[in-house]
Amino acid sequence: MIQSRLLYAFSLILSLLLALGYGDGFLGFTLCYSLLLLFLLALATILLVPASIAVDQSLEQNVIFKGETVTYTLHIKNRGWFFYPRVMCQLKNGELAAYGESQLFFPLLPRGKLQREYHLTFPYRGVYSLGVEKLVVVDFLGLFRKTIRPRAALSVKVYPKSDENFLLMLQGGPQKTAMFTDPFQEDYSSVADVRKYVTSDSLRKVHWKLSAKRGELMVKNFNAYEPDRLILLLDTRALPLSPMDAAALEDAMVGYLAAAADHCVRGGLSADLIYGRKDGDQFTLNPGDDAAQVFELLAAIPFGEKESVVPVVSEISGPYNLIVFLALLDQEVHDALKELISFDHNLTLYVFSSPALPLTEEKEYLLESLKAYGAKVHPVVLEPEEEMPPASL
Repeated sequence: MIQSRLLYAFSLILSLLLALGYGDGFLGFTLCYSLLLLFLLALATILLVPASIAVDQSLEQNVIFKGETVTYTLHIKNRGWFFYPRVMCQLKNGELAAYGESQLFFPLLPRGKLQREYHLTFPYRGVYSLGVEKLVVVDFLGLFRKTIRPRAALSVKVYPKSDENFLLMLQGGPQKTAMFTDPFQEDYSSVADVRKYVTSDSLRKVHWKLSAKRGELMVKNFNAYEPDRLILLLDTRALPLSPMDAAALEDAMVGYLAAAADHCVRGGLSADLIYGRKDGDQFTLNPGDDAAQVFELLAAIPFGEKESVVPVVSEISGPYNLIVFLALLDQEVHDALKELISFDHNLTLYVFSSPALPLTEEKEYLLESLKAYGAKVHPVVLEPEEEMPPASL
């Protein structure tokens, strides 16, 4: 652009000097006036760009499930009679939603148009912004440019794939143990009988006085009861990972949460869904709720909180069945959860890890400590082959 302007200015000055040097020389004046006319014509074509060029874009649908394909159609039309030899279209792009080409370079003939159709798939749940970010039009002399930013924004909501996670949660597997086959349903204030300790028993059940008398560990069997409520708690702290690695773990956590919510909706269970801050980010699931409303919420849950689940956990009163989904486990979170168990809350913990955020020895020690104290602990490890590629054509 700068080179074009310098070249044009040099040509104009040279023609003006030629006209003045030769006095009545027709060549110099003709060149000078022609260049001035071209300058004004180029300026006019750029000033008329907003009225001449129209951007039309549409989505086949704006709500899909993870893994499904949505069609994005782009139309750029030149409704005027001027020729634009160079137009650059910048598409909204990112690691999680790619078109295959983020920039388009093309000419626009008078009354001409450009049409593109993209078939996009999305590897993770979320709300994605699509379409034209900006359109840059350059005049035929390369002297001026005009940038157009479409006012209408397109977005698509990608729901978690509930059926996949629902089966994982209920059927279980090597590391994805069923969520609802082993919730705590014991009344710790009512002892049914006493038996000898086995290695799978929680230390919380040990009858210490009787063990001291008999010289061997004895544990209590408690009467069964149905907890008043179920709480689903999601840790939405910002993960110290790249956008792609963070999105993979976040998507896994929300996927398991979707399975739990799906189970509640299908089974007619009441539950409190808490994510982020307890006061502001809470949703109550009731029997008969519309599943679409729940999944719309799950698709848009943001991550990036600075605080952990500790402030939320400290305010929970029970007794409840509490199911926690998190990827960051430290001593502070461990202590808060352990204290929660001591107040007769029934805890099931899903801890997520991946090659980018592995399960360290410290985390394993904290998990073993919670498990020994009575929590049901389920590590969920994302394998490299489970991570999906970015959205593509």
